[in-house]
Amino acid sequence: MKKAHAFVVLNPVAGTTDPEQLERRIVRQFESAGWTLEIHRTEAQEEISRIVHQAAESRPDMVVAAGGDGTVSEVADGLVGTDVPLGLIPAGTGNVLARDLDIPLMSARAIRLLVGPHKVRSIDALKMADRHFFLNISIGTSAAAMHDTERNEKRQFGFLAYIWTGVQKLLGVQPAHFTLEVDGRTHRADASDVIIANSAIIGFPALRLGEEISMDDGRMGICIIRARTAWDYLRLMVNALLGRPQRGPRYHCLTATDRVTVSSEPSLPVQGDGDPIGHGSLDVTMTPKALQVIVGKPQPQIRINLPSGEEIVSVLSPDSGKS
Repeated sequence: MKKAHAFVVLNPVAGTTDPEQLERRIVRQFESAGWTLEIHRTEAQEEISRIVHQAAESRPDMVVAAGGDGTVSEVADGLVGTDVPLGLIPAGTGNVLARDLDIPLMSARAIRLLVGPHKVRSIDALKMADRHFFLNISIGTSAAAMHDTERNEKRQFGFLAYIWTGVQKLLGVQPAHFTLEVDGRTHRADASDVIIANSAIIGFPALRLGEEISMDDGRMGICIIRARTAWDYLRLMVNALLGRPQRGPRYHCLTATDRVTVSSEPSLPVQGDGDPIGHGSLDVTMTPKALQVIVGKPQPQIRINLPSGEEIVSVLSPDSGKS
């Protein structure tokens, strides 16, 4: 019987992970489960999406991205239009896609999921120019913070590096004038950020834009943030952390199923899936069911009905307490 084969893309400079240790763990766990492997270590300035697309033509059973959200996004972009599933081994600063899909953040557990029982979920993508993004594309203050955060700072301080850079940006924030076309309808706003979201989670800890944003509903969330001070941003972050609905004049969300364009005056930085992708306007379209991603199977639950009528739901996890 032919062994299952995986093509693994490993980013050796992602997050704070020791790449040698991670590679040894990947090889050990996959080979112990009877898989064969080809491991590609990324290098600066190479086209990861093109490399992955070429690898997918040989029909591996799985393509694995071991790195942060930027690496995952580029690997996933190379798989759009194929039926080869993507496996995730989170090894970055935020690991937002893994968090949104409830994939284990510890590498050993994430690998066990890939070589063990799992299911495959279809998720949407945001397409801009010739590139697909799977979390969000934004323009404004948050994108400027991502542009100005150095890789060595992210490796040393993790997500705190983004926060520190963002605080410095907020000290001099001035609202820009945005013009948006959302499925053919024009909207104008003076704001600090416009976020086009496929995922509700935007950072670590898991800050949520809103429960109505889902990765597999064929819709984009367009979130307009009108923060004028650091205090405005702090209130938005606290509400997101506490799971409170974002309401009020400083935050507004729209939805689109087809196309969103955004322009700003003055021209502002743009980011996609956590990586800087230039300055200026956005032209984003929705690609439904663009990618197959390996996720965990739903865990068995125990439901207890109390005399008061309240119901308690407890999830039984076979990996509880394991590393």
